[in-house]
Amino acid sequence: MVVKTPICACLGSVVYVLEKWLPAEKFRELKKLLGKNMPHDLLVQVRNAQRARKRTLRMPFSNLDFAVAKVLVANHYLKDARKKVVEKKAFLEIDFPKDPAQYLQGFRFWSTPGRRVYRGYRSLRSIRQGYGIGVLSTSQGVMTIADAKKQKLGGEYLFEAW
Repeated sequence: MVVKTPICACLGSVVYVLEKWLPAEKFRELKKLLGKNMPHDLLVQVRNAQRARKRTLRMPFSNLDFAVAKVLVANHYLKDARKKVVEKKAFLEIDFPKDPAQYLQGFRFWSTPGRRVYRGYRSLRSIRQGYGIGVLSTSQGVMTIADAKKQKLGGEYLFEAW
């Protein structure tokens, strides 16, 4: 049995629903907050900037992104990462190495906002026969798999990079 409703009745309900939606400014603010607890955006921007032969990259600051950038600096994938404050807004400024052989060649995300992956230190394995790094978020901070094994720490397995 098909129920036929007049078009004007349907349009009235659509207008009511649209009025209840968030205004555009609030939607943009909420969109900025989504995914801020994951380093996905950082790695994609670093890869794109390196492929475009940029010398530096500037992006909004977050503590997790800064910690991940420091791990990448320690493993020579980045030259330097520092926090800059301009007019009360914090930015993460990243410098790249001059040698393209040191660039980030690829990465694989393990944890996502919809699926968190946790690993104990006993189940951590080397990445690309030792030519890559795995990054964990532990209770002691963000660190590589090698550091986590030495300290016998497990945590959220964020990503692998090579």
